[in-house]
This record gives sequence, C-alpha cells and structure tokens, in this order.
Amino acid sequence: MEYTPDEKEIMLKKYLDKYKIKTSDEVIRKISEKVGSVPREIHNLCSKIRDFVITRSSFATEGNPVDKGGEEDSTKNILTDSLWEDFLKHSQIEEGGMTPLHAKYLEILEKADRPMGVKAIAVQLGINEKAVEEDVEPLLLKLGKIEKSGAGRILVS
Repeated sequence: MEYTPDEKEIMLKKYLDKYKIKTSDEVIRKISEKVGSVPREIHNLCSKIRDFVITRSSFATEGNPVDKGGEEDSTKNILTDSLWEDFLKHSQIEEGGMTPLHAKYLEILEKADRPMGVKAIAVQLGINEKAVEEDVEPLLLKLGKIEKSGAGRILVS
C-alpha cells in the first residue's frame, strides 16, 4: 500500500511526538520527501533522528546530560532545519531516500554487467536475502533503478 505525503507526515509527527522531538511542519515535510511509504521505514528513520537529536543536544550542553530517571529534557530535543541538514549529511540519505546500502546494491549490479540473483547480491552486501528483498529492493524498484527478471535483478539504464 502506498501512503500519500499527508499520511506520511501524520506518521512522522506521531513518531516524533512519541520520542519527544519537536520540529516544524516544514521540517516534517522535508523528512517525508526523504523516506519511503512503509511505516517500518518511517519508524526506523524517526528512531535514528531521535538518537541524532539527543546526541547533538547532549554535546551542545556543557558536561553530561542530567540524569532524570531515564527521561530526557524534551525542551532541548528540537529538530531544526539546520539540524535536519546535519542529519542528512551524517546518515548520507540522498534524494528519494537512497542510502549508502542502496548505492552499494546498484554498484554491485553495475560491476556485474549481467542479471544477478538475490542470494549473490545479499552475499556481496553482507546482509541476508530477506533484508535485500524487504528493505533494499522496494525503494530501488519504486525509483525505477532496478527491475526483476527471470534471470535475476538488472540495472535500469
């Protein structure tokens, strides 16, 4: 099922609120442009954003964060536009949501110069076949970068 941009933004707001990360509607819109439409991907991205914001907030203050019994000070967990840009550079997320893992997948197909099976791709990526089929390929198929054929996966020119 493909979610609309508005539905993705609702999911993003929900997860970021759950993690007590405050941000603007403009930043939410920018995040939605970089993430796929699968709720698991949205959740995973929000978890990474949370970790990044909390880490940056901790280093921005003098010393270590105050121990509040496991609770973070939500007043400092603000995802600004510039912090979002820093996150993108740090995580190497490109337009359309492509990550270094997606780029490596495409590089493997380009070097092979022939159709490749999922198992061979998974071995070269260092992940299992299920992760290739469920986490990597859907975005590449959606972006029209690869095609599935009877002989294996092929790079689309």
